[in-house]
Amino acid sequence: MASLTGTQNQASPYSPIPLVVGSCRFFPTHAALPYTEISGNDQYLRMLLDLGFGDIDVSDIQIGSTPIASYDNVEYEVGTAPTLFTQDVYELQVGTALNTSGTSDLRTSQALSSELSIDVQFPAGLFGKDNKGNSVTGYTSFTVEYRPTGGSTWTNASTASGITLAGGFTIDTGLFKINSAASKTLRAGIRWKVAAGQYDVRVTRGASSWPGAASGATFGDAVWTVLRSISAQLPSNTGTTKLAIRIKATDQLQGVVSTVNCKVTQRVRTYDTATGLWTESVPTSNCAWVYHWLLTRCPGVARRMPDSRVDIDSIAAWAADCDAYNFTYNHVESSGRTLFDLLQDVLAAGRASFSMPRGKYGCVRDVLQTVPRQMFTPANSWQFSGTRTFYDPPHALRCKWTNPEANDQQDELVVYATGYSADGAGGTAIATRFEEMDLRVCTNPEAVWRLASYHLEAAAKRANTYTWMADIEHLVCESGDLVTHAHDVVEWGSGAARIKSISTDRLSLTLAGAVTLETGRLYGVQVRTDTGLQLVTNTSTTGDGDVSVFTFATALDSAIHVGDLAVVGERTLETTRLIIKRVEPSDDLTARITAVDEAPSVPVAGTGTPPTFVSSITGTPWCSPPDIPDVVIFAGESAPDDAGVIHAAPAFSSTPTGGIYRLPLYKRRQLGELEAA
Repeated sequence: MASLTGTQNQASPYSPIPLVVGSCRFFPTHAALPYTEISGNDQYLRMLLDLGFGDIDVSDIQIGSTPIASYDNVEYEVGTAPTLFTQDVYELQVGTALNTSGTSDLRTSQALSSELSIDVQFPAGLFGKDNKGNSVTGYTSFTVEYRPTGGSTWTNASTASGITLAGGFTIDTGLFKINSAASKTLRAGIRWKVAAGQYDVRVTRGASSWPGAASGATFGDAVWTVLRSISAQLPSNTGTTKLAIRIKATDQLQGVVSTVNCKVTQRVRTYDTATGLWTESVPTSNCAWVYHWLLTRCPGVARRMPDSRVDIDSIAAWAADCDAYNFTYNHVESSGRTLFDLLQDVLAAGRASFSMPRGKYGCVRDVLQTVPRQMFTPANSWQFSGTRTFYDPPHALRCKWTNPEANDQQDELVVYATGYSADGAGGTAIATRFEEMDLRVCTNPEAVWRLASYHLEAAAKRANTYTWMADIEHLVCESGDLVTHAHDVVEWGSGAARIKSISTDRLSLTLAGAVTLETGRLYGVQVRTDTGLQLVTNTSTTGDGDVSVFTFATALDSAIHVGDLAVVGERTLETTRLIIKRVEPSDDLTARITAVDEAPSVPVAGTGTPPTFVSSITGTPWCSPPDIPDVVIFAGESAPDDAGVIHAAPAFSSTPTGGIYRLPLYKRRQLGELEAA
């Protein structure tokens, strides 16, 4: 007889409580050690699994890859305080013989019992023999009643809620009836739910019959073996969501139970920028809303930020990008790492980075910009330095990600850098240098392609990193902003100085310092006004040597004033454009600024239409179902039994195409009738 010997879900006492972020298939840990119980001839398993913190949706519960609904006699409950599992189970060994009609006995349950069950056993079986020695069916019944201890009114258990029958019991007009023709020990059980309390339970045997049995050839002595009292005492007080399961093991679970898993989705808040209203408890994996939830509402975080400390504008703008490009974060956090590490991963999955705009917790996106926020020169900065990373950028990235269309297995998507391909088609070079990228938190190949394309382009176009110190002028710009920079060390511009004076006709200006010009070159002047506006005017001044007065063919813009910062350089090359990556405050309102090349091709990398993805597991395009397999049923042979005899047995074979299939197994009940096994 197949029965249960254990489970594969891990019991990890004192380990971090899991936290589902986004939506994913989850293999939960035990919230308490599982146990088995005997009900009649059947063995049952009870499990309590911890689904973690948060307001979560639970669906598609499976054992291995088989839906839990495919099993017989299975119950499950999801909640913070499920009653289906308890470790307070008391079995009272009764042992009362109930051999004749009217025989009765009474026992008392434990206090605070919320569930009662009894086991009845027929040691010799319930059957008879006719005059020819053939077995005949025996019939009998029992009345099961209960009442609060000390009460006077009995309640028939057949009318109780949550009643479960095992071993062949049926209910008929208040009687628990059972019949059998098998000449072997028969065990049967009855289980029902009650309001928490202590109860007296009375079992009375009814009339018995063996139609067609010879005189004295009947068997049906019965024993009330066990009264089981179950108290709904939750063994875990973490306040997390639990999954409680009670499942029959006999005849359907062999050896060790396969891993219990389910699809879990976290419900978080979202914000409507049009109405300024919050939408509570929406199942979403959008990186931006997950990020905001972790900062403000996640119950697994000890210190959460009030809404007033979070920059909702930057997060809402990021959320729109995540919706447009399918950027999601789906993962189960169970390592106990810091919140900031987790936030960094969520930001990276949505192509954003951490920032505190206006002193609030927010994010910054790498987007194409046209208007610079600030201009830096040796006149308003110091300690300029630059570094360059010298390495051979990969031709392609092998991205590991989670494929929900392949039973949530790890899949691979190869993303090629610009100008490379697998076969050199279209005049591209054949990719030979590959690197791996771990994107297991992604469950959509479109997002994988977009992220990998962005990082490939950034690695190729942003190999330089620049740092410099700035005074209070750094307050104008933040991480992610576009700025311009001029410096003689890297020959960005020819020189910079403040405007000392402007002629009355505004056709010339004088700088506070001279700039060295070269004969034969055309120059322009870029000015940062007192409002932050940056204007470029081509000068008509020529010469060789130090020049401080510059003339123009047209009058200077009226926004340019004495004291503004000006840079002189070759036309179109007055300054270079950089993207600020980091601003690190220092003493006396100074800060160290880190920046990279603007590289306009980087922000738009991966924003186009992704190529068709064909899974390396299923062999089919993304979201396309596999072809239906051809199944052939034929006559086969069983394995030898204990006596070495081989029996004829039906079997089947198939010729499926590549893909993942779910194949139900059927057993025959009656001629022409099939039942899912």
